[in-house]
Amino acid sequence: MEGVVVEAEVVTGNQLGRKLGFPTANMNVALRADISNGVYRSQITIDGRVYQAMSNVGVRPSVDSTGRWLETHVFDFHGNLYGKTLTVRLLEKIRDERKFHSVSELRAQLEHDMEYCREYNNEENNMKKSVVSSFDVDHRTLREGLYLRSTYTINEQLAVLSWDLRFCAPMDRKPLEAGVVHTIEHLMAYHLRLDETIGSAIVSFCPMGCQTGFYLSTMNSVTAADIAAALTRVYNKVFPIATTDDIVGLNEIQCGNPYLYAIDATNEAMSNYIKILREVL
Repeated sequence: MEGVVVEAEVVTGNQLGRKLGFPTANMNVALRADISNGVYRSQITIDGRVYQAMSNVGVRPSVDSTGRWLETHVFDFHGNLYGKTLTVRLLEKIRDERKFHSVSELRAQLEHDMEYCREYNNEENNMKKSVVSSFDVDHRTLREGLYLRSTYTINEQLAVLSWDLRFCAPMDRKPLEAGVVHTIEHLMAYHLRLDETIGSAIVSFCPMGCQTGFYLSTMNSVTAADIAAALTRVYNKVFPIATTDDIVGLNEIQCGNPYLYAIDATNEAMSNYIKILREVL
C-alpha cells in the first residue's frame, strides 16, 4: 500500500480543516479501491518542489460528508491550490480512519499525527537533503510564483525563513536581463525594509545567480500573503520608474556597478510578477 501515487485535481472541500488550522488539498478518490482508508505520512509535488505532508483517505466520519476523499495537509506551504492537478505519494499508513466525538478531540489527534510525520521527515531529510535547499527543487517543472524554500531554526521562538521569489520559469529559458536583476535588487532591498508590515522582519534580499528571481530571507513571523502584500505596496508606490534617480543607491559611492540598470524592462518585469502573485495567492 505504501508508495501508492494519486494524481488528481484539487477541488473545494467543506473548509473544516482550514477552520481547525489544518487546511487541506482535497482530491476525489472514490474509484481508487487500491487505497485503504486511513491517515498517511505523505509527499506532494507543487510546481516542481516536493513538500512533506500528511494525508487522510476516507469518508470523513467525523463530519457529515458524502463521497470518498484524499485530504492532504501540506507542511510549510502557503498558497491557493484549487484547480491544480497535483501528485500525492502515500508513504506510510500511520493509523486507520476513525470517528471523533468532538472538534477538540479531532484537532488533538491531527496535531499528534503531524508531530509524528514531521519528526520522521526531519530525521529522513537530515540524511538525504542537500545542504543547499534550492538543489532539492526540480527546476524542470518549477513555475513562476512565491515559495517557502527552507526554514532555519534558531531556537524554540526564532527561525529564519528563506523565500523564493521566482519571476521566470527556468525551463522557459528567458531569464531576467542583468540590468533588470540589478535594478530590482536595489529597489526591493531598500523599499521592502521600509514596509510597515514586514520591514523589520527582513534579513536579506538578493538575486539568484540564474537570473530567474530573488531570495528573500525573513524572520518566522512573516507569511507568503504578507510578502505578496508588501511587494504590491512597494510596486504601487515606486513603479513605474522613469529615470536612474528613481533607483536608490545607484551611484559610484553606494554601488559597485552603477552603470548596470534597466528602466523599461524592469517596469515590465515587476508588472508581470505582481500579476502572477495575484493569480497564485
